[in-house]
Amino acid sequence: MGKRTRILWLIALSLAAGHLSATDDEGMQHLRISTEMRTDYRNDLGYPGTGVTTGDNGLRVNNLFLRIDGRIDDHVTYAFRQRLNRMNPDPSVMASIDWAQLIWSPNERWSFAAGKQVMEVGSMEYDANPNDVFRYSEWIQQAQAYQLGASVTRRFGTDDEVIFQITQSLCDNEALHRYFSYNASWRHTGTGVWRPYYSVNLHQYAPRSFMAMTALGNRFYFGRYWFCLDWVQRSTLHYIRTTGRPAEDFTIIGCADWRVTDHVTLTIEGSYDHNVDDAADCLAFVGTRLGVVGGGILWYPAADKRYRFHATFNHTFGENPSGTLPADAWGVNIGLTWRLNLINN
Repeated sequence: MGKRTRILWLIALSLAAGHLSATDDEGMQHLRISTEMRTDYRNDLGYPGTGVTTGDNGLRVNNLFLRIDGRIDDHVTYAFRQRLNRMNPDPSVMASIDWAQLIWSPNERWSFAAGKQVMEVGSMEYDANPNDVFRYSEWIQQAQAYQLGASVTRRFGTDDEVIFQITQSLCDNEALHRYFSYNASWRHTGTGVWRPYYSVNLHQYAPRSFMAMTALGNRFYFGRYWFCLDWVQRSTLHYIRTTGRPAEDFTIIGCADWRVTDHVTLTIEGSYDHNVDDAADCLAFVGTRLGVVGGGILWYPAADKRYRFHATFNHTFGENPSGTLPADAWGVNIGLTWRLNLINN
């Protein structure tokens, strides 16, 4: 751990200690510190018949999160999450921090936030906790999902919210910090069958050059069953102007869970990334026609689901000449996830 990281941790722990005894007259929560870790045994079998593997096999810590959420007063809160297993390349101490933001809520309808944030992209796969996804689609492998920015949230009733956000670009793979993304999203929560999360986005990838994206994430709940269906449409504005074909670059995502018992869940997931010839797409490269299918079993020994064992498999097929996931490969993943509240004051 570098010197800058240690200094930041000392500051964070000092602030946390100052909140431990701070409660208002109504006993409302001021501080919550939680941790979460997933460890895996992973074996990607590579290209059948060739002996080629991905080089990332064996036992490993997939993610180790530390999360701090607190309230300064009736209108100001803060949120922080760091991945302790991720390196901070010097001098970027923020590389391992997913979010660190201050939120001002003058009333129940409006909130204003600034800091490092999760970019508003309306895909259920994108929105999921990374510890709950066992094989991402190709486009998310390339996305820089956590960026510095600011956002405004408008709530409608108790189940709907609209967010407007400006951040550093999702396509800023080289961390140039001079390109921006402009995002607007709508999320419907509550207890209904259909719970959508939609967004429209403009991601800058070069001076005066943007990629337009629409992400339509849908979840459906039916008792012990739920499933998701996402459609992510991408097209650079230059490509639309020169070809007149806006629908050649997209990702389809599907997933489903069946809670067989209170302790056992069966899960399946799949995706298909497609980009014929839009050379400026920073998320799925030219020639991508890659499918991913997988599934497995989740076992929760404790009633509160703080611990989970998983055993999953996946298979990729198609073509992915310049991407991250190898085509025509099999993989297995066996591991343990645990989630603990350290302080809940």
